[in-house]
Amino acid sequence: MTQITLKNTIQLNLIAYYQILGGFYGLYSILYILANQPTLSGLGLIIYLLIIGLYAFSIYCGNLIRLRKLKGLELSKWSQLTQLFQFNILGVAFWYISGFGISIGYGKVDEFFQFVYLNFSSMYFKYNLKETEDFYFFINFVPLVVIFFIEKLERKAKNEKTEKI
Repeated sequence: MTQITLKNTIQLNLIAYYQILGGFYGLYSILYILANQPTLSGLGLIIYLLIIGLYAFSIYCGNLIRLRKLKGLELSKWSQLTQLFQFNILGVAFWYISGFGISIGYGKVDEFFQFVYLNFSSMYFKYNLKETEDFYFFINFVPLVVIFFIEKLERKAKNEKTEKI
């Protein structure tokens, strides 16, 4: 893996520890819920494993950045993209945030309309084709900001790499 040798490491550390802390808090939340779950079906277990995998991936990406690996920045973009959209459409819902979330959008759940939603490390998944009344679609703006900084850091790292050659 290519090593990042940026002189300004504050932004790298911020992104790295943001992802690591968000992932650990998400893991703690999910494990707490699992510990208090009386029973768990096969599909439920698969969903919880998916959630645990997403939070673990966030920790992995943050750790790669902390170790100054360029691949960490590339993978972090994918981690952030999974957090960009939250939706509940036709009985299928997905909501995943590892870190902070400031989501803006439209939602109709039990006659309540939401436009702004603030959150910290949360996950929600639903598959129930009989409940198609609820609808929401939100865009989380925090991952957009993080992706912007990741792109900026990647460009700097690649420019420094070409200057050395």
